[in-house]
Amino acid sequence: GADAFDLKLDMLFASTTETTGREQSDITGLIGQYAHGNEPSHHMAYLYGFINKPWKTEQLVYKILTEFYRNSPDGLIGNEDCGQMSAWYVLSALGMYPVCPGKPEFMLAAPLFPEAKIKVGSIGGIEKIFSIKAEKGSSKNIYIMGRKLNGTDYKKNILSYTDVMDSGELTANLSYQPDYSVYVNADTAYAQTYHNEDIITAPVILSQKNVFRDSASIEIKSYSRDAKIFYTMDSSVPTESSKQYLDSFTVNNSATIKAVAISGAKKSSIITYRFFKLPHPGWKISLTEKYSPQYTAGGDEGIIDGLRGQVDWRKGYWQGYQSQDFKSVIDLGTEQVISKLGAGFLQDVGAWILFPKKIEFELSKDGKKFSQAATIINTISDRDEKIQVKEFWQQIKNQKARYIKVKAINYGKLPQWHLGAGGDAWIFIDEIIIE
Repeated sequence: GADAFDLKLDMLFASTTETTGREQSDITGLIGQYAHGNEPSHHMAYLYGFINKPWKTEQLVYKILTEFYRNSPDGLIGNEDCGQMSAWYVLSALGMYPVCPGKPEFMLAAPLFPEAKIKVGSIGGIEKIFSIKAEKGSSKNIYIMGRKLNGTDYKKNILSYTDVMDSGELTANLSYQPDYSVYVNADTAYAQTYHNEDIITAPVILSQKNVFRDSASIEIKSYSRDAKIFYTMDSSVPTESSKQYLDSFTVNNSATIKAVAISGAKKSSIITYRFFKLPHPGWKISLTEKYSPQYTAGGDEGIIDGLRGQVDWRKGYWQGYQSQDFKSVIDLGTEQVISKLGAGFLQDVGAWILFPKKIEFELSKDGKKFSQAATIINTISDRDEKIQVKEFWQQIKNQKARYIKVKAINYGKLPQWHLGAGGDAWIFIDEIIIE
């Protein structure tokens, strides 16, 4: 509802500006947790128009226009991807912004300049102009007191693309304080949200992880009213003849679940979700160093879960360590005969990810006293820029052990010939091989 949405937006803009995780250049121009330097956030200040509180939008838009844009070498917040930072400024300075891509309308705010003209075509060689005028009086006048479109009172805070292209004039009377009564006369006074009842949204499978040790509880949810969910676990396409989902259930083995939401003759798209049981549920891993929160492989067990990372490392199956070695101890649960030791790594030199200099393996029966078992030296050049995955492994004479210590030595600082010279290299690992 409107009150909850209003509170949520207020919380966003009033929250602490503290950020966690990797430092990213786009996360700049913070107002609470709103980051103007990150373009996907650019519509957020305008969302108050959907709950008929445009004065909050007017206040925020003015703050962003006047504080986050300066005529200086560092005068642009964030990352100017495809001109979006500048596009936001131009549109917002006009007092209009397209909140929903593909929808031919603009949310309105207060114009920054007393007058602006937009060329919208020509007829018979005569240019068509859409004019925007604001009776500012003072730079403190940032709130709309009223609008006129082509001389007629205009109470909406949205403007159609057609109105702009038809040319004409939009005028705004501004004040130094908001008038809360301006937009209260009718439902059409403010932007509306729309829900297309002809669209059945795909169901969602709720789960913290898709890898489990013993069993996993599966919950499926539909956000379409009156829709029923049907699912399969044998890779077949779910239909209304398939098993209907009524309550959460448990899987004890790896499974592929497909689900569809159906309401009458209408169906959603089919979603597919795979759950994997750990191939060695008795194994436990202890990591000495901490991986990056961006590259976790799904958690500590992500490098012993049987799921191998591929060349496209952005899919999330790799654990990433920057400026540090990889160190871990695997507890097999019981003493076993070991004949092969290894680990998989990725190299993408351009992305600062390099194979480790070497990988060392040590064995122990009690977890206290370890002995050297294998050392594998990397022989692939750091100038080999092909994105590649390689398993570094070594056969050993059958040795009994319960604990395996693994250490991969980080490349270190990037060399002078590298575009990131002096930066810290990454190790990407997945998966540890023990046979």
